[in-house]
Amino acid sequence: MPYPRILLYCLVMLCLAAPALAQEEELAPGFNMCMENSGGVTVEMLGCLQTAYDYWDARLNANYKKAKQACRDSGDPKAWSDKLLKAQRAWVQYKELTSDLVQLPNEGGSMARLNAMGFLVEETRKQALLLGNLAYE
Repeated sequence: MPYPRILLYCLVMLCLAAPALAQEEELAPGFNMCMENSGGVTVEMLGCLQTAYDYWDARLNANYKKAKQACRDSGDPKAWSDKLLKAQRAWVQYKELTSDLVQLPNEGGSMARLNAMGFLVEETRKQALLLGNLAYE
């Protein structure tokens, strides 16, 4: 394939992929709009992150209950329930300690709170989805 054809092929592929690359998954329903409307004001952005956290925390709690039910329906309910509880407690400890740690680069500044809250939202989202998957496998 001559050089101009390769270049043309790459450009076409890039154009086809651009919409998919441009669409970023929203952190929580309404989050992107909330951040756009925040005007870069820290308090407003923290409010957006808190709303996203509340959304995922509710999902996490609902999925934890479903995962507990899946443990009760398993072949060894006591063992699986104990493992779920132990894992969840370890995750909470990890989440809390690490949220403090991510503030270190901006210790005391407004970015420290934004970093910590962003971390909490993302980790809570991941754990909620994981627990949801456990409940349906």
